[in-house]
Amino acid sequence: MAASYDSSLPETIESDPTKLRQIVTNLVGNAIKFTEVGRVTVRVSATNGRKPRLRIDVQDTGIGMTPAQQEKVFTAFEQADESTTRRFGGTGLGLSISRQFAEALGGTLMVTSNENVGSTFTLSLPFVCKKETLWRPASEIQATLERQQATLDHLPQVSLTNVSVLVADDAEANRRLIALILKRAGAIVTTAQDGKEALALVAAQDFAIVLMDMQMPVLDGYESTRLIRSAGCTVPIIALTGNAMKGDRQRCLDTYFPLIA
Repeated sequence: MAASYDSSLPETIESDPTKLRQIVTNLVGNAIKFTEVGRVTVRVSATNGRKPRLRIDVQDTGIGMTPAQQEKVFTAFEQADESTTRRFGGTGLGLSISRQFAEALGGTLMVTSNENVGSTFTLSLPFVCKKETLWRPASEIQATLERQQATLDHLPQVSLTNVSVLVADDAEANRRLIALILKRAGAIVTTAQDGKEALALVAAQDFAIVLMDMQMPVLDGYESTRLIRSAGCTVPIIALTGNAMKGDRQRCLDTYFPLIA
C-alpha cells in the first residue's frame, strides 16, 4: 500500500467528508481485496483556479477486468463472473454507491482496467477552497508522510495470531477491509452487519476484542455496547466512527470503551 501526491494540495477543502471518506474506503478496500500480489497505490492531485478539482486515483496490480466486465462493475450486486465471486466474494453495493456519491458531489467515478494487469479507479470532484487557504507542495506532503511512517515503523509490533476479533459495521466495504487487515495479521475474524447481530455473536462466542461501529441500523453501537455491558460482559470494545467532534468522543467514553476515530 502506497500513497503518492502528484501536485500541491490545499490544507483544507469544503466538501462532504462522510461521502468522500466512504468513496475512498470502498475503492481502497476493493483494490486490496482483488490484489493478491503486487501493490495498491493511492495518487492524489488537485487543480487550482476558478473551478478547482480534486482527483484521487486508486491503482492496483490485481486481477483486472475485461472491457465487458468494466461496463457492469458499477451496477449494484454485479460481479465480473461466477469464478471471481467464488474466489473473492461479491462486490455488493460498494462501487455502485461510490459512483452515486461521486455524482451527488458533482463529480465522476471512472475505471480503466486490463485483465491480469490491474485496475485504476479515478475519482474527480469539484471542491470549494477559500482564497486564504495554504497550498502545500507535494514534496512537503510526501516528507511529512515519510516521517509519520518512520515513527510507525518503530512502534512495537503486536501479534494477532489466533486472536478472536468481532468486527461490527453496516458498511460492507469497511467490514471487508478491516477483516482483511486483521486476518493478514493472524487474527480470527467474525463480522456482523448491525448491533443486533453483534449482540447475538457476543452471547454465543468468546472474543478477545470487539470493533464496534457507532452508526448502524437496527441497533447502533452505543446501545449494543450498553446491552453487552449490562449483561456483565467485559470484553474490550473499540469504537469505530467517522465523527471526530469532542462531544462524540465523550459520548463514546461514557459508553465504557475507548475511541478510535
